[in-house]
Amino acid sequence: MRTHTRDGGRRLAWLRVVLVLAVVGAVAAATAGTASSASSAVVVSMDVPSATYLDLAGCASASARGFGTVLPGTDAVTSADCTVTFGSSNSTPSLRIAQSDRRGPAMYRPFDGTLDTTFGAGGVRSYDPSGGLDHFWAAVEFVDGDVLAAGSWRNGARDDSLFVRINADGTPDTTFGPGGVRTLDPTPGVDDEVRDLVPLPDGSALFVTNANHLRHILANGTLDGAFGAVTMPNTISPKRVAVDGSGRIYAGGTTWAFGTGRCGVARFSAAGVLDATWGSGGAASPSVAPQTMICDGMAVAPSGEVYLAAQCDCGTSTADATVLKFTSAGQLDTTFGTGGRLTTEPTGVTNTRLIEAQVLDGNVLYLGGQSEAGAMVQRFSTSGVPDTTFDGDGTVILPTSNGARDIQPVGDGVVVTGDYGGSTVARLTSTGALDTTFSGDGLFDPAVPGDLHENGTLVLGDGRLLLAGGTAGATADLLMLGATPVADWATGSADWSSAASSFGACLRAVGGGAAATWTPNASCVASNGAWWNDVPAAGDLVATAPAFDNAATATMRFGLHAAATQRPGRYVAPITFEVTAP
Repeated sequence: MRTHTRDGGRRLAWLRVVLVLAVVGAVAAATAGTASSASSAVVVSMDVPSATYLDLAGCASASARGFGTVLPGTDAVTSADCTVTFGSSNSTPSLRIAQSDRRGPAMYRPFDGTLDTTFGAGGVRSYDPSGGLDHFWAAVEFVDGDVLAAGSWRNGARDDSLFVRINADGTPDTTFGPGGVRTLDPTPGVDDEVRDLVPLPDGSALFVTNANHLRHILANGTLDGAFGAVTMPNTISPKRVAVDGSGRIYAGGTTWAFGTGRCGVARFSAAGVLDATWGSGGAASPSVAPQTMICDGMAVAPSGEVYLAAQCDCGTSTADATVLKFTSAGQLDTTFGTGGRLTTEPTGVTNTRLIEAQVLDGNVLYLGGQSEAGAMVQRFSTSGVPDTTFDGDGTVILPTSNGARDIQPVGDGVVVTGDYGGSTVARLTSTGALDTTFSGDGLFDPAVPGDLHENGTLVLGDGRLLLAGGTAGATADLLMLGATPVADWATGSADWSSAASSFGACLRAVGGGAAATWTPNASCVASNGAWWNDVPAAGDLVATAPAFDNAATATMRFGLHAAATQRPGRYVAPITFEVTAP
């Protein structure tokens, strides 16, 4: 169960109190010949921040967050209270609950290493628009469950942009293109393959290409002519694209414009206009000597801080795994590592490179790469401190020669995929151990014809895993690993007596001045009633509190109705609590 507070827990709106002190000179009685009066004034001010407050210490016990072992055909309610304390320093705060991934059912049994045979032919869909040499590099999911995969198709002697869109029910989205497929030649005469893409709320997507361009594709599969082809400053060859919490766009990769390899990132407005106030004229491509850097990964925090993951020739005999951190103003963060650069190569491991970076929950930095010892996965704080709860030193070396190319959160752990010398999928727990509930030993090598090489990994809202890549020299492929969802509670219906499984939450009580929005029930019994609620993707209001109250509480329990046919395994429901004010 993850927690989230807006803007990292302190939502800063400012209440300005101004005291005006008038200083007026003494004025004599009005008589002929008196001197004229004079006055002056000063303003005394202070700033009072508005901060939200959220404490989940009351949900720390395992019995407050889990059901333990539940037999098929039985009901369960968590045996301890999950008490959330919340408040705000000035505006009336609201406590909301939502699915952490903001899509699909709240509870599911994540992918387990078996193919979803309802997807394509035995779990695989292949696309071959050019008769060979086609490949996917990335895939994203929209809020409505649609999936967009992108990569390249062989257009004569060039590699140009390939897109495939699939509806939430698994059928091709024919409104996007014939059979859901679009083959585009955005910049005639040059290679223009899609390296990365990011979904937007309106069903469109931003993408970057190896033609050094940032582009926008609409939900109907056409290029946005108003957005145009945005050329990267400093001839940065972008590998990644991301959007921050304010809708600003970032594209990052490597530039050779300065005679040696440098990491580079540029920031744009939502309309694709270079933000000249960021970095140096909209771009940051710093010299960090001694260096030749190749940048493959990028992560952007909601507040606009940027991390670039790289391989660095930093004066040693072998390549070093390196991260650069930029402030929200586009300058190297000199508090991070040494002058903004952090070498993450662990002791005893050599010749390392970083390929992937992810920021989770605003304070966890995941890094993926490879070393001579095997695939490397690392977890740091966003300030650059290794997380020693993750395998003791913050680094896991996987027993595979493949590099860790993509990292995605799943449940309370992560899934890692690689594409160097073969294909491997690994799932790690929150402590960095291989999750043996996945494929028996935590590792999965998809046995598909042609040896699928994965480049994009997508954990879907229903718990399935989509791998996007291609078979060597042949087709662009999508492979789906199956999951088992548990339906969300249908508030006010007879879920406890249904033949199907359901997961929901109940509000036992509120305290500390809080007012309940959900219907409370002191016992939260496993019976039908209006006190059982779903945990929706969009979030739901649980309770409110008075202004200036940091002691409001909401006490909850969770319920599970397991069908007699419930598939065995470990089920998870990643949940986010959020406090907003007002």
